[in-house]
Amino acid sequence: MAFTVVLSRNTHVSGHAVVKYDSVLTNVGRAYSPSTGIFTVPHKGIYTISCSLLGDASNSVLLEIKKNGRKMAKVYSASGTHPHSAQILQLLLNEGDEIWIQNYFGHTAKFHDHGSYNTFSAALIARL
Repeated sequence: MAFTVVLSRNTHVSGHAVVKYDSVLTNVGRAYSPSTGIFTVPHKGIYTISCSLLGDASNSVLLEIKKNGRKMAKVYSASGTHPHSAQILQLLLNEGDEIWIQNYFGHTAKFHDHGSYNTFSAALIARL
């Protein structure tokens, strides 16, 4: 099981909304849903989860990597420039757990992209 998805264009995400990555590069096992932006864990195991972010220079963007609604990590991009940031996690996940990337702020977040900067990935390392 593995997936990698990206934003294919400059994107606006509403306050507290899930980021829906629209371009699927890999989705072996079909565990990621482009329509919801949610990765549903198919098997208990150790997974690598990663997220990269490039916000538009006009705004700061703060994302949370969520597991079943609980924050696992944050990724931040400051305004006034184009800093590229990322997080990589190794997590013990149970079948049916849900992982997603969510806009932390209550206002719209603007992402700068043309198909390569803003990514969300997961891969099963070891099935338990």
